Amino acid sequence: MTRSGKWLTGTVRCCEFSTACRWPRSLARPAPLDPARRARLTGARTSTSPLPPPPAGPLRAVRRVPADGVAMVAGQRLRVGRTYAGQTVTVMIEDTVFRVLLGDVEISTHARTSTKPVTRFKATARNRSS
Repeated sequence: MTRSGKWLTGTVRCCEFSTACRWPRSLARPAPLDPARRARLTGARTSTSPLPPPPAGPLRAVRRVPADGVAMVAGQRLRVGRTYAGQTVTVMIEDTVFRVLLGDVEISTHARTSTKPVTRFKATARNRSS
């Protein structure tokens, strides 16, 4: 019950006393059980392996810019520009954007509109027989 006489509803989680906590400081409390006692609870399981490492960072794809200046990544056309035709660029693949880099310089940024996975990280030219 709060000071105003109303009951609070919701899930109270174990949290640290931080400014990001939405609960009043009087309700934010650490877990009442230590880790050894938590493991003895009915139905509780302890982890058998450590957590997997975090992802290494954004994925990278390498593309050679064709004569028309449009490279493709994940089925999406990225207009790099005819100025960079014949040069090899690196495309940083993030959740919401593609960043096109020439060396360490960012040339352009494109919003990611396709949900297709990136299957080719290093594209090679197709040989067309006549």
